[in-house]
Amino acid sequence: MQAYQFPEGFLWGTATAAAQVEGAAFEDGRGLSIWDAFCHLPNVKLDTPDMQPGDFEIIRQPLDFYGLNFYNAIFDQADDPDRPACQPGGNFQTSAREGYYFEALHDVLRLLKEKYKLDIPIYITENGFPQTDEQPDENGQIHDPARIDCVKAVLTQLHRAIERGADVRGYFLWSLMDNFEWTAGYSIRYGIIRVDYDTLRRTVKDSGKWYSQVIRNNGF
Repeated sequence: MQAYQFPEGFLWGTATAAAQVEGAAFEDGRGLSIWDAFCHLPNVKLDTPDMQPGDFEIIRQPLDFYGLNFYNAIFDQADDPDRPACQPGGNFQTSAREGYYFEALHDVLRLLKEKYKLDIPIYITENGFPQTDEQPDENGQIHDPARIDCVKAVLTQLHRAIERGADVRGYFLWSLMDNFEWTAGYSIRYGIIRVDYDTLRRTVKDSGKWYSQVIRNNGF
């Protein structure tokens, strides 16, 4: 028996993407990202269709489930002249664990149920931990204990929320492989499989081996 056993039929997986377009560059204070610049290079073609009349009527249908991307909390306070106006870095793209508030996942799941009266199944469609200092050892193995610790902490809060009534049916770890991140390019790595960008060789990291056991045992 695992210390944290998830419900029977709980869906485990990973997410990844070669192309990421996350919101309009000039809306809500986001600003231009590396990906925005890349998209406008010559000969770069994205498979993004043009909207046609009637598309929104087709799209606007009842949802089968609610997909939640979770990385961290953002704390706000009024009248702090020393606090920056915005937090750079996209999905908290730092290898430092300090500043992560894992309980936020439990809090937001409770908020969705109690305040917003969400009554459809929830899937955690993204959650991961970035590394900027990840290097293979002399045997080519990649040890990433910080990523394992952080995912454990998130899953602990997820399990807590489920025990308290959150209807969460699955969890997808970001990312299956290292990839081109929308605000950081290749400077950080989210993958549980390392990609050598020169040779394209792929190596399963310690986190990938650990996560495979989580899936196999439906818990940890």
